[in-house]
Amino acid sequence: MHEHTQPSVIHKDIKTSNILLDSTFKAKISNFSTARPATCSMMLKVNVLAFQVVLLELLSGKKVMEAKDNGVVVMLWKEIKGILKDDDHREEKLRMWMDPYLKNSYPTEGALSLATLAKCAHQINPPRDQE
Repeated sequence: MHEHTQPSVIHKDIKTSNILLDSTFKAKISNFSTARPATCSMMLKVNVLAFQVVLLELLSGKKVMEAKDNGVVVMLWKEIKGILKDDDHREEKLRMWMDPYLKNSYPTEGALSLATLAKCAHQINPPRDQE
């Protein structure tokens, strides 16, 4: 949407419920009702941040901001950043952090790649109050 259309398009509502899978598990983006032409490059960052959210939710099985019993707000991107910093125990920590419903039925290298991609999306477009 950013590179292959002129003008570039921003979806403005990328989230897990707007990503559909076909019979071969190829992802398709749906619900273009809020999509608009991008009038500046800054607008494209909206989709990048939304994609980061989707990746973190996919890996963890949680919402990006989730209140725990004690009222503390968990920011999953901070957690993944901490996991990726630990070179010695990164794979073990990632497996413990990931969605338990996946039951380790995924390649660790693929999960690490998605986690790194989510971290890179954050570096491209950090939330203003958490730079």
